[in-house]
Amino acid sequence: MILNIHGFDGSNRNTNFKILRNMYGDDYMILSPDINYRQLYYFDDIYAQIEDLINIAGSGDKLDLIVGNSLGGFFASILAEKYSTPFILTNPCLRPDISLKDVYTEFLDDIKNRNFIDYNLRKWSSNGYEHFSNSCTFYGDNDDVLDSSLAMSVAHKSHKIVLNGGHRLSDIWYCEMFKTAVNILANKKR
Repeated sequence: MILNIHGFDGSNRNTNFKILRNMYGDDYMILSPDINYRQLYYFDDIYAQIEDLINIAGSGDKLDLIVGNSLGGFFASILAEKYSTPFILTNPCLRPDISLKDVYTEFLDDIKNRNFIDYNLRKWSSNGYEHFSNSCTFYGDNDDVLDSSLAMSVAHKSHKIVLNGGHRLSDIWYCEMFKTAVNILANKKR
């Protein structure tokens, strides 16, 4: 089972989902929840919605790979650590407290959301960011939405691939590199 988590105002049928569906067709369960970040408001509610979907589909122990794009990368990282699952991030927002302060201001000002973010960042730091060594992270060298250096500082143990492009990577080179990363990481857990 593969979990794909889209970003803020993104689509659950994003490029990563399309690549995964092309690779596996209907032979592999791909969970790709449609998350309305604005409506759910609280980060712990977003996390709970994703966890509920995983539990309905089976359990986190059955996850072979987690994929996260942008803000979905933050939640993918949390779940990957919890379930000891390999993961792939695309232009991840691993410091939403900094990266989204102009877009997501009212959410980040809420103490409940700040506590959720701070708790996970502290946990990753106390573990030496070790779970990121089981990941591959793609960055567009011309990301016009996020400062990739923030994510790189958190995911410094991840296998890093910087590609020509912006926040929404979708060219043929990215697709081929993504497929390679999926094949390598999906086989790590089996």
